Amino acid sequence: MSDKDTKQIIQRFLKLPYENRKIRIKKVRQARGNYRVSDHKFTPDEIIDYIKDNKLTRQCDLIRLHEANVETPSLYFVKQVFESWKNAISLAYTGQLALDITPKKTDEDIIRLISDYKIKTARQYLKFREKDPAVFPSIYEVLRRFGYWLNLRRLACGYSIENILGRYISLRRRLNKWPSKKECQNANVEIERLLEVMTRNDLRELVVTLENYYEKQGKSRK
Repeated sequence: MSDKDTKQIIQRFLKLPYENRKIRIKKVRQARGNYRVSDHKFTPDEIIDYIKDNKLTRQCDLIRLHEANVETPSLYFVKQVFESWKNAISLAYTGQLALDITPKKTDEDIIRLISDYKIKTARQYLKFREKDPAVFPSIYEVLRRFGYWLNLRRLACGYSIENILGRYISLRRRLNKWPSKKECQNANVEIERLLEVMTRNDLRELVVTLENYYEKQGKSRK
């Protein structure tokens, strides 16, 4: 299921719930005055602009501004994103990182990492990064490319769902019926992950849509 049109069908379907309330969406809790990477409000570019606009060079100045207004980036958050204050300052005023903190990964590599390791939050990602920096790019690089963590999570979710759907549809064709939960488990099809983001009726609707698409594509090639 690597066809570009297939990806678009799945991504389109995953966006439908935001319009018609089909999918159960979990709200991200925001703790005022306790900003964590998992619920941050700033992209790396916005942080850099904030540093330059306020002519910040010392950590204490950033701390002072954050204490006066908790809606601004905290020192903790800046260090989580750039891995050091030195990196943030260097990037703001020279356009370059003081230290090379980024393994060479494509966007698809990063999406696959999030999906394969089942990483749900940026805080979890930071732990993987700490354990294996040669494999996991810095959170700065991740946010620079995808903007916000939620954007990356949606892409990774689509990638994961695409792979699971492929196995689910193959199992359905082999059984010639809708597979039961036990049959999915026996076939190593993680139906629970599908049902985390869609109802069972939504799943069947998407499968039928894809099967009709495949059938139409097959006829058009004859």
